[in-house]
Formats: sequence, structure tokens, C-alpha cells
Amino acid sequence: MALIDLLDSFNRKERYFLVGEALGNPHFELGAAFRERLSRALAIDFAGRTWAAMDYHLDWIQTALLLHSGLDEVEVHENRGFVTGTRRRMSI
Repeated sequence: MALIDLLDSFNRKERYFLVGEALGNPHFELGAAFRERLSRALAIDFAGRTWAAMDYHLDWIQTALLLHSGLDEVEVHENRGFVTGTRRRMSI
């Protein structure tokens, strides 16, 4: 699975959906003018699918990266002083 799809699959905060719907942009897609300014500032082409996340957890990023690395299943151990949440097993 593509990394962007894995990251998107964890993006499930109620605030994300509420604010997106309220602003008429339910997928939090970055606007063309913002992508252009960001592309110039970072010298990176942001063509294609771009979106912003809200309240994204570090363990979501960790798990998405581990699954993307080729593992079929990942057990996330959290609450090490910098990541909080519950222990769970994730698979694709």
C-alpha cells in the first residue's frame, strides 16, 4: 500500500471531518495557491494528491511507516513518555 494511503487511513479525528465539512473542503485538500507557494519555498513539486491532517498522532506516523516498510503486521507500543495512547496491533 502507498505511504500516502496508509497515512490517510489513520486520519480519523472527528475535528478533521467537522472542520473539513464546515469549510466545504471535506478532504482538507491544499489549495492551488498554497501548493504553489509551498513548492517555491521548499523547492519541491507538490503535484498530485495533497492534504493536511489535524491532530495527527506520532504513533500513527510510526505505524504507517512500519507497515509501508514491508511488514504485514505491526504491534505499536505507546506511552513511552512522548507517544500516548493504547497498545494495539495493526495490519494491512
